[in-house]
Amino acid sequence: MIVITGWAGCHNRACRDLYFTGWVRYNKSCGAAMIPMQEEDKMKVAFCDDNVQVLAQLEDYAEQNGMKPEEYESFHSGEELLGYMEKSKEKYDIYFLDISMPGKNGIDTASEIREKDRDCLIIFLTDYKEYVYQVFEVLPFRFLRKPLGEEVFSQVMEQAREHQRVFGGWFFFRIGRREYQVACSDILCFEAQGRKVCLRMEGEEYTFYGRIGETCEKVEPSLFVQTHASYVVNMEKIRSVDDREVMLKGGVRIPVSRKYRADLKKRYLDFVKWRCGK
Repeated sequence: MIVITGWAGCHNRACRDLYFTGWVRYNKSCGAAMIPMQEEDKMKVAFCDDNVQVLAQLEDYAEQNGMKPEEYESFHSGEELLGYMEKSKEKYDIYFLDISMPGKNGIDTASEIREKDRDCLIIFLTDYKEYVYQVFEVLPFRFLRKPLGEEVFSQVMEQAREHQRVFGGWFFFRIGRREYQVACSDILCFEAQGRKVCLRMEGEEYTFYGRIGETCEKVEPSLFVQTHASYVVNMEKIRSVDDREVMLKGGVRIPVSRKYRADLKKRYLDFVKWRCGK
């Protein structure tokens, strides 16, 4: 969570509306300096495979997809990748990891990466189908079988960009004269409390003036869904769903009303399919 203290408060309604939707720009009439919510940054990619030919192929695919040389790097082993990251303090947005590398294999490499970075995307490459059920503890983004074609590579990169767009947004709100921004990926849910809305995260919560309906309109519809007149939840945090309630990460229980039940089930199913690349 980031607190914005440089803006003392703007009384221009149009500017406030832009601010709370996340589409924020510099407004000369009130001096509000703000940051675009969905500005697309270049992603940095690491390829890690002990097969030189596979690495060369991945680099070719990257170039065919418009990536510049400085946007990707190749490594021949898990040890080389982790050692470079430790020395340079470099982090990548996406990791393509061969599972069956000698020495530190892809699963072990991914485990060390995940300890330091919970937001990166990990894509496993392998010749062996039986590895599929051993990798879920490190939360892989995709699991791809070799040989990998250019079309599949392009599809995965496009899915990764869409994932970055959906999960990389920020939610802006105001408490008193202080402005806050929270990464949408950190939000568990929003709860209506009279004329206020409570934003809940793991171990934190913030209450600001607003309506739950207005909040629902301002968040990313691919990530958030309304379950009840008083609740909007982050679908990435859902652990189980039934007709009466949604269980979120950490055991948080959110009621489901009849009015929103059908839409919740449909949108959550669509979300899970999209999350799995289907």
